Amino acid sequence: MSTVDRAAKKQKVEAENAGSDSENEDHDDVQVASNASTEAALTITFQPLAVFRVRPVTRCTDTLQGHSEAILHVRFSPDGKKLASGGGDATVRFWDTNTCMPQFTGRGHKHHVLCTAWSPDGSRFASADKTGEIRNSACERFASSSKDGSIKIWNARTGRQVASLSSHTDSVECLKWGGEGLLYSASRDRTIKVWAVEGDQVGKLVRTLVGHAHRINTLALNVDYVCRTGPYDHTFKTFDTREEMQQAAQARYDAIRRGQPERLVSGSDDFTLFLWEPAV
Repeated sequence: MSTVDRAAKKQKVEAENAGSDSENEDHDDVQVASNASTEAALTITFQPLAVFRVRPVTRCTDTLQGHSEAILHVRFSPDGKKLASGGGDATVRFWDTNTCMPQFTGRGHKHHVLCTAWSPDGSRFASADKTGEIRNSACERFASSSKDGSIKIWNARTGRQVASLSSHTDSVECLKWGGEGLLYSASRDRTIKVWAVEGDQVGKLVRTLVGHAHRINTLALNVDYVCRTGPYDHTFKTFDTREEMQQAAQARYDAIRRGQPERLVSGSDDFTLFLWEPAV
């Protein structure tokens, strides 16, 4: 056998061995793949919608003077034309945002005013102070929560309690009215409760949302802005009747939902945000 023939035969044997090794490697790969996890991986792609650059405050445009002690809470009306402020002087003051002048002062609280809230149509108002007393301006219904873990729903016209919701085992940190006849509550007991607040089911516990490892501090709805502002949008449209306002508010709510259920976001001391669809 010539030297050339021997070299060619050697190359052929090496090629066959290489092919055999390659087949073994492929076989090993197949076995490894068969033992791999079948858990689905969800890729979340996101991007910022806008970047806000906040300039430092260099001058004061207006000063609203009136409170004699610290101002503890402020809230704009849904149409942005009024501002309510609650203070340590046990008063609630209402201001015209165009003129920055006081309109009137609400008195009657016996302690610091800690929280204020407007109705979606801007015609009604409620305030709460440190004593646990709530005062309102012809509001039909409102909810209050306490450190004792209870939630109360009140009829503001009669001053009577409509329902007492007791399922939380620790302080209730946040309440949110939804647009589908539900009330959401978040507590230090690491749970979110979903309550029915319409019809014959007022006060019924619908479900409990569990997942956070620490207390839940805040809740937000994807329809939160519409629920708070009702019929009012950037056009500042005026309405002649209450029915027109309700129709406009419902149209805005439906446009935000787009046929989907309400979505709820919860924030906790465990450094996580949870996204829920409570009605599903």
